[in-house]
Amino acid sequence: MPKKILIADDDPALVELVKIAMEIQGFEVLTAFNGTEALAKALREKPDLILLDVIMPGLEGYQVFEKLQADPHAKHIPVFVISARKNMAELFPPSDLITFVSKPLEIEALLKQIDQALTLQSKRESKDVLIFGVQEFVANKLKELFIAKGYKVTIPLNEYEAVQKCEMLAPKFFFCQFWEDPTVLDAASIYKKVKYGSVVDKVRFCIYCPESMLAEAKKVLPLPIILPYADSRDLLEQIKKNIVA
Repeated sequence: MPKKILIADDDPALVELVKIAMEIQGFEVLTAFNGTEALAKALREKPDLILLDVIMPGLEGYQVFEKLQADPHAKHIPVFVISARKNMAELFPPSDLITFVSKPLEIEALLKQIDQALTLQSKRESKDVLIFGVQEFVANKLKELFIAKGYKVTIPLNEYEAVQKCEMLAPKFFFCQFWEDPTVLDAASIYKKVKYGSVVDKVRFCIYCPESMLAEAKKVLPLPIILPYADSRDLLEQIKKNIVA
């Protein structure tokens, strides 16, 4: 999936120039020509990186950044602040998410900086894991595995909390157990709610189920990752082999 970049600047010629250069590099590019539009698109689309002008109609660049920082799903997006102003850093709070780039832009240098920022951001990806299942013993074994790998593990108390935690944390992995009786645990309903949530692109949704329930799980959950297991040891080996080294 190509990385998504939002370019926010009130200079249409500059936006078009940068947009073409980025599309040639394989990026998916969004554009905005004022601060209000930039904020709306950033919150809706969750781009991987934002190029943000300082002075724009509507909201100023620093106001857009402040509002992004107040949103739990957008506060981790790296921002390149672009401006001809020499003192533009004074308008923004200290943050390792911000890179200041002076106008006029040097496209080749800008692309290199963007590549470096995205590489760094990938190393900062969520270390959260959600685990939700009927069999407490199995869930705790998964928890032990991921904690040992350096992840922060959350085990929700119920389906509602599972969905809420997914939206709030945007975890790297959501391991949900499939159970044949949906009145006990409705994995299909949970997946549907996560699928239409705001963090679906950032969460790897994984189903695990006893081998005897695999056929039924495949009927109701058309997912690429369904892990049938004979026992907890079997499940852990599959996860270590196919999901986390």
